[in-house]
Amino acid sequence: MKNLKDNLGYLLTDTTRQLHRVAEKQFEQQGMTLAQARVLRYVSASQGIRQVELAQLLDIAPITLGRQIDALEQAGLIERRADSKDRRAYLIYLTDKASLNLQQIEQITQTIRSKALAGLSVEQTELLTMALQQMRVNLTKL
Repeated sequence: MKNLKDNLGYLLTDTTRQLHRVAEKQFEQQGMTLAQARVLRYVSASQGIRQVELAQLLDIAPITLGRQIDALEQAGLIERRADSKDRRAYLIYLTDKASLNLQQIEQITQTIRSKALAGLSVEQTELLTMALQQMRVNLTKL
């Protein structure tokens, strides 16, 4: 039997856990959480997204997202607008104030990515990315 630490599932889980730990620490120094950074990045890519759709993309419960949006709205980084097609729904938009935060998020993620991939060649990084993308596709079909 293989050593647990050589098991692919263990490696993926442990690597993700460590990435989250490092990211949480870095974002905390900037006054935000990893969860808030994720919300800002997803909204920046999909301005005007419905709150329920955003929760699905982030794979979190709508109530959890609601609390994150409340905090980001209170900080002046996002705003909810009523959906003219559905009075029960809200559309989420970034404010102008969020642009500085998005720059910080990009800098932090680039720094973490480069440190995490240190020692890997460009080819190895590309192969790793392709392999993980294929695994995601495979798992999505299950």
